[in-house]
Amino acid sequence: MSSYLEEVDSLVKQAAGASDEAVEAALGTIRSEASKVHLAWSGSNIGYHAMVYYDGFEAPPAGRQFSREWGLFGGSMLAPDSVASQSWCK
Repeated sequence: MSSYLEEVDSLVKQAAGASDEAVEAALGTIRSEASKVHLAWSGSNIGYHAMVYYDGFEAPPAGRQFSREWGLFGGSMLAPDSVASQSWCK
């Protein structure tokens, strides 16, 4: 058995023996972290924009919205290295 399958088998056995409270606590943590990542998302589903997040998966500060028009260029072809464009990562 490969190590990956052994790991999956081990996780399945752990989950089967876990209490409902432990499972609910783990799911709550996952939901909380997923919500934080969602706040860091560019908000666009088009092309590579769908994979763009704010640096460090943090919620962007006010005024640092992702430009669906300019993408990672930061709002201007004349200033592609602006602070705004450097804060968004693919």
